[in-house]
Amino acid sequence: GGPIELVIYSALGQKIKTLVDDVLPPGHYSIKWDGRDARGVNVASGVYLAQLRTLADQHVRKLILMR
Repeated sequence: GGPIELVIYSALGQKIKTLVDDVLPPGHYSIKWDGRDARGVNVASGVYLAQLRTLADQHVRKLILMR
């Protein structure tokens, strides 16, 4: 458990939306991204990056959004 941040970035590194920025207890979680940016506007189809950060680790995964 601890602080968790999950952020979606464009392939160019622009921050699109923060999905999680909270302190969470240990466990398994499922988060869905609806393909919208922080303003609620649908983003274009393409490649995006999901970055998960904790105190101990950081992971980045490639996402492909197809509309």
